[in-house]
Amino acid sequence: MTTYTPETLRRLEHYYSLRPGLYDFGPRTQEGWVYYISSGRFVKIGSALNPLTRIRILQNGSALPLSLLLIEPDFKGRTQERVRHRQFRPFRKHGEWFGYEGRLQTFIEEGMSRTRSILGY
Repeated sequence: MTTYTPETLRRLEHYYSLRPGLYDFGPRTQEGWVYYISSGRFVKIGSALNPLTRIRILQNGSALPLSLLLIEPDFKGRTQERVRHRQFRPFRKHGEWFGYEGRLQTFIEEGMSRTRSILGY
């Protein structure tokens, strides 16, 4: 699993800034991240300017340990977060929490592999 740090976020921001069409949004400015945080068999899909801060806040209110599995760029208006919520709607359990299964699990595992490749891990 990738360990996300402030340096990791900077490296990923740089990588995605050089590839504005990677997410088919054209040349929009990145405004944060979509994060995928796991808690047992569940994954929260949310959006934050700083996912490292967000997981610390969520962990404070959680009885179970949380893990930041994956992040991807988000753009003005939280476009990517909404896309992912619709894409994985069949796995929604409650609010922004989804079952870690099926296409969502495959998506996250492929994203984790891609992130390791981008970062040279």
